[in-house]
Formats: sequence, C-alpha cells, structure tokens
Amino acid sequence: HKDLRATDCPGKNFPFDEIVNNAMISRPTPEMNNKIKQFQHAAIADGFSFPKYGADGKWGSETESVARQAVCKKRPVYRYKNLTRLVQAEVGAEVDGKFGSNTRKAVIAYQKANGLMPDGAWGINCWRRYMEE
Repeated sequence: HKDLRATDCPGKNFPFDEIVNNAMISRPTPEMNNKIKQFQHAAIADGFSFPKYGADGKWGSETESVARQAVCKKRPVYRYKNLTRLVQAEVGAEVDGKFGSNTRKAVIAYQKANGLMPDGAWGINCWRRYMEE
C-alpha cells in the first residue's frame, strides 16, 4: 500500500486504517512474556516446535504461527493436553487436559465476556486475548 511504498492503490476497497488499527489492538506485544512463555512451553510439550527462536517468551511470527495451529476444542480424541490445561485454568474449568463439554461451556462464556465469537473453540483470537492479560 502507498503508506509503505509506491504501489498501485486499490483505493477505498482496501480499508488500510481499519486493518492497521485492528491489528494493533489485538496483537500481543513482545513484552507480555509470562503467558507467552507458558504457551510456548505447553505447545512444545504438545508436539509443536519453535525452531528459530525457541521458547523466548516473545510474541513473534513463530509464536503466532503455532497459535494459529493450536486450536483447542472438543474432539473425539483429545489433542493438545498441555495447551488445554492452560485454557482450562484461564476459563475456570476443571484442569484435566481433556476438552470436554464443561470446558467448552466455560470457553463460550469467556468468549462472550471478551467480545469474541462464542464458538466454543480456543483458537488464535482466544490465544491473543489470553496473552494480552
């Protein structure tokens, strides 16, 4: 876009200000390292990797990429038990590493209380909110 360098501008069809403002509000900063580091360690325990930076406690492209993949939700087979424990502790559900009906209900309540889409799945927007606090 022209604000960064000379390009063919798509005009009003590209809401640049809206995109920038939303990105600035919802993206955790590198200084928010306690919960980020917890997330990174739990993700590693659940089979994810941070090959470039490791568990550095900073929100960057590597951590965001893992957070996009690390969706905790009710499934026939439990995945991401360590990440699910973080979610359960955050939403006040029993911390057992199993994303069951009670965890799903608690996630929906958390999502509603935080202005997020109440779908019962803990995805990137929930991880961002979690790491902002």
